Amino acid sequence: MFKLLLILGAMTVAVLSYSMPAKRSWEDDGDDDGDWEDMEEEGAGDEAGGACEFEVVEGQKMKKKIKGLENMNLEDAKAACSSNADCKAVTCKSDTKCWLNAKADGKDNEKFTGYIKSC
Repeated sequence: MFKLLLILGAMTVAVLSYSMPAKRSWEDDGDDDGDWEDMEEEGAGDEAGGACEFEVVEGQKMKKKIKGLENMNLEDAKAACSSNADCKAVTCKSDTKCWLNAKADGKDNEKFTGYIKSC
């Protein structure tokens, strides 16, 4: 409960109070009516949490490298791509030299391996 004290004039005082309901919206209420707890049960919003999968494409250098990011290892690149809406794929020259790409298509190049994101 909280109280709000208002001073409205020279000697006029108003006190407003509000009690919070006992039930919180994020607790399971036992029904499937589409509220927040139902969305959490269904795994809604997993895109941001890194639930993406990657199709391996051997011999492909994916197009449109996302600028401004350092090279990273494969696992870090997949995690970064999963949480980046602009990222459509990852390209690696080795397991420790990977980057994000804004396109899911590539060019044939045996020195690279592409990983196409699907969420």
